[in-house]
Amino acid sequence: MNPQAAHNICQFSFKERAFKIDDHVDHLVFHIHIDGRQLMKDSDAANDQEDYWDNVKKRNKYLLEQMNKAMP
Repeated sequence: MNPQAAHNICQFSFKERAFKIDDHVDHLVFHIHIDGRQLMKDSDAANDQEDYWDNVKKRNKYLLEQMNKAMP
């Protein structure tokens, strides 16, 4: 049960062209848990990760240039 759910929800009914108070309120709440890590931007680990991805980009660019040269 969600204690923060509103108990006086009012919605417009286009069929009856009037506002209706909804007595039934859904109390379903989804909780999401995601495992992950956070890195400080100035930390050694963040700098290592940035260097790694820079090297990957450079290598991919180099390989793409070599493949383009090899094509007739």
